[in-house]
Amino acid sequence: MTECHNQITKFPDAIGQLSDLTRLYLANNQITEIPEVLKQMSNQIKVDFDNNPITQIQEAIELLSD
Repeated sequence: MTECHNQITKFPDAIGQLSDLTRLYLANNQITEIPEVLKQMSNQIKVDFDNNPITQIQEAIELLSD
């Protein structure tokens, strides 16, 4: 799924229901935190958050490393 350059500020919770999702490109938006819904997804996905103003770095790293 590619949603780049769209000024997205947060994830919809419904994204966690996309069980076949393997790649999520969210570069160049306005996302400030990585949502917990990504941790709940059972499959491993590649996520690109390049050029987003993420402010909660430590929490984001802990969220994705479990």
